[in-house]
Amino acid sequence: MIALAGDLAVRLYRDTPLRHEPTDSDLDAIVHAAALAADAGEDAEAHIQRLAAKTFLILRVYWDRLLGLADELLDKRKLTGPEIKALLRSPRPSS
Repeated sequence: MIALAGDLAVRLYRDTPLRHEPTDSDLDAIVHAAALAADAGEDAEAHIQRLAAKTFLILRVYWDRLLGLADELLDKRKLTGPEIKALLRSPRPSS
């Protein structure tokens, strides 16, 4: 899901389809997920589509918090693990 999240977040933010190919590291993770699906007797394409749907749902649920995290990263340029967790646990203030 992590390999899918970045590109799906860009798509969600821009409201446009992606215009570039996935990175090698993203492809490696997706190929690994497909191999796990095949080992379990599942159709790889269907498995990846389910992962993408779950990832997109999680992004939508936490979207305001993720935007708040992005804003904070732009301001501070660096955040600790506890700072990220605190930001993701608290609602984003209304603009």
